[in-house]
Amino acid sequence: MRKWLCWLAVVAVACGARAEGPAFFFGGGAHYWKTIDELKEETGLDDSGFSWMASAQVGPSEWVKVEGDLEVFPQGFAGSEDTVFGPQAFLVIGSGLYAAGGIGVYYNSDLEDKWSDPFYVVRAGINIEVLPRIWLDVNANYEFFDWESVKDLRQNIDTDTVTVGAVLRVRL
Repeated sequence: MRKWLCWLAVVAVACGARAEGPAFFFGGGAHYWKTIDELKEETGLDDSGFSWMASAQVGPSEWVKVEGDLEVFPQGFAGSEDTVFGPQAFLVIGSGLYAAGGIGVYYNSDLEDKWSDPFYVVRAGINIEVLPRIWLDVNANYEFFDWESVKDLRQNIDTDTVTVGAVLRVRL
């Protein structure tokens, strides 16, 4: 599977490369997240909320981009007593309508082991130019994640998370 994805990325880059060089995008936005399973009754944890995001993309073509995000969750996310940060990296395939796959971790400074186990994300979205050089990315994500690694929880919480997000980016 991994070998297939690498070949797909190489072919997409080769087919879509442009002479004018790579495109750089930078921006910010927000995510609304919701766990698949109800957590409030069992654990007292919030099972939905908002997070803020900073995002950067670079790509050799409009069809293939690499994206780096930093998601910031307010105090209380997964029972945390501090702000939780979630750096993430994606490979984005498509222009306008797109699909992406990514990996991320959570950083929680109030834990002894500050970094969570990695989580994986699949994304589908639409990226449209709303003004010259200004792009709006609206996306839906599915995160495969074990919540125990964000906070030292006594309960075994194994639920995935869905998010809906919007990011406004400027092409530099």
